[in-house]
Amino acid sequence: MGWGHGVLVLLLAGLPKTSKQAMHLMRAEAPGPSISKLVPRLSTSAMILYGLYLFLSVLEFCFLFFGGMPLSDALVHTFDTAGTGGFSLYADSIPHSNSVYFEAVITVFMFLFGVNFNLYFFLVIREFTPVVRGSEFRACLGIAAGSILLVALNILPLYRGLSQAFCHASFQVVSVMTTTGYATADFGLWPTFSRMILFFLMVVVAMAGSTGGSVKVVRILVVFKALKLNIQKPAHPQKVEALTLGICRC
Repeated sequence: MGWGHGVLVLLLAGLPKTSKQAMHLMRAEAPGPSISKLVPRLSTSAMILYGLYLFLSVLEFCFLFFGGMPLSDALVHTFDTAGTGGFSLYADSIPHSNSVYFEAVITVFMFLFGVNFNLYFFLVIREFTPVVRGSEFRACLGIAAGSILLVALNILPLYRGLSQAFCHASFQVVSVMTTTGYATADFGLWPTFSRMILFFLMVVVAMAGSTGGSVKVVRILVVFKALKLNIQKPAHPQKVEALTLGICRC
């Protein structure tokens, strides 16, 4: 969703419920190929999204604060993780806390805030099909898991054991793919292979409808699916097939 789109959602939440311009504005600014309302009223949809955003923020704050992080630090790191902004109170960023627990919590919530917030709404109302069959979510999860494994194995000689390499790889992969910007290591010193993976993630991997930036995975999926249809078309010129993402048509 990003800060700009977050402001847009807040604006839509306050617009008159009968405003005909609201949906046109949302379609023009939405970070994805299509946009739909969670409920009939767009302002209610906006409030639901902000409620989910607030719930995840409070949940992360509780994990950090009750895990031993000072109040001001917990607030700042929660807000920056939620907004995928990545600003820390300290020059050395997250390693200042010297806590694997805090790094793990922030890693998990960076990923959660990089997920399309519409999927959380479906989970709340117990509609699991859009989540399970969502092409973008599966692609994002697969890319993240594969990247973490490859980077961890590649940087293993630089660290003491697989667990330390895995922790650094997980944190940096999720931080970069959600465009958060936090760091636990100077990945500029990592092997070229790992740096190239992180560069790819920086450009591509974030879900539409999340607080992350970048091109968005959904657009890359649309491009590849469109290419596949165009390649198949000469062999089957009479065939008509819609381009779909999971259970949604584009």
